[in-house]
Amino acid sequence: MKYTILTLLLLSGFAAIAQTTDTILVKDVSTNLGKEVVLKCQVIDFDSRSNLLYLYIGNRFPNHLLTIIVKKQVDGKHLKIDKDIILGRKMAYFTGKLISYNESPDTTALTDQAMLKREVERPQAVVIEYNGQEGTMKRTYEPRQGPIDLRGRIVMIIDNKKQVGTKKYPVIMNAN
Repeated sequence: MKYTILTLLLLSGFAAIAQTTDTILVKDVSTNLGKEVVLKCQVIDFDSRSNLLYLYIGNRFPNHLLTIIVKKQVDGKHLKIDKDIILGRKMAYFTGKLISYNESPDTTALTDQAMLKREVERPQAVVIEYNGQEGTMKRTYEPRQGPIDLRGRIVMIIDNKKQVGTKKYPVIMNAN
């Protein structure tokens, strides 16, 4: 009997935790402001500054729908995210609270611009879903020099590796 009650309490606790985070679509971020959510998405654009990594979701900066701000150092621990997720080569789950950003613009220096440019511009193998043909894709990258001003924008702050889903999904190119 004692174990049955303990099991029921544990299960109800897990159910309560599961109910606090909803999985949403990128297009629904503005209607979920203030909520803890799970978002499966692909990074479209990014900026890397001294202690913050900005992942732009839904479109390129400044026309993006959401910015995921990743704190690179938290309590002396280095938070590292797979570069294929950062560069938009893989999709991932992100968990956090959606808030309206009201801090000052970030004016810190970019992190190793030459390395970022090399990595982004490296040709990438792709398979076109429409006809199954293989090929390579290359994009250009020019790091933003000016301040990153997100005041009034929707952001999700990541300061724990557990907020980035461990499952990664390949990006499938559609040629319609």
